[in-house]
Amino acid sequence: MDKIKKHDLIRIIVAVIVCIAIVAIPLTIKFVADDINNGNYEVPNEENSSSHGSSQDKPNGETNQKPLVKVTIAIDCNNLFKEENSKYLNKIKKDFGEELFLGLRNGEILSPVTIEVPYGSSVMDVTTYIAKEHNILLTINDSMTGRYIKAIQGLGEKMAGGESGWMYTKNGGYALGADNEFVKDGDVINWQYTVKRGDIDFGKGDMV
Repeated sequence: MDKIKKHDLIRIIVAVIVCIAIVAIPLTIKFVADDINNGNYEVPNEENSSSHGSSQDKPNGETNQKPLVKVTIAIDCNNLFKEENSKYLNKIKKDFGEELFLGLRNGEILSPVTIEVPYGSSVMDVTTYIAKEHNILLTINDSMTGRYIKAIQGLGEKMAGGESGWMYTKNGGYALGADNEFVKDGDVINWQYTVKRGDIDFGKGDMV
């Protein structure tokens, strides 16, 4: 008998709990719904949550986007077109064809153009970007000190003598290798093809 009564008591307790749950859940839902309708309860919004999180991580609306700087860049091989270097120019036309010669655009491959690039860009970054924008062919090689320009528009190093090749000035003077020199706002980059030592003015510097 005691065993039966104990089972009956358990059933009664379970039944009471179920009844309470049946009554309580709809009431809770109703109260929440009323609060939402009355504006007392804000439904969490995933988009709002993420935006709040980002504003806390980046106060004052700061973002990860890098600021832009203005840089002017030009490319020429005017030294090759000087009368004193005509033998090299004629040899290049003969050995590499009229197509390469026309690509040199009478020495002015790219007139000075000002562009905006992300802060922290290297001279090489600026050069590859502008070459792509203006359909200028670059040949880039790797070296122990970083990438360097081997040829522009097919005109490469040593094609006009053992000292010939591409160099650049930054703001009219000497700079590091293009892969290791970083630009700042207002910089002027001028790529030039040298035929012999001394035909490019590096200001107080010597060679790139």
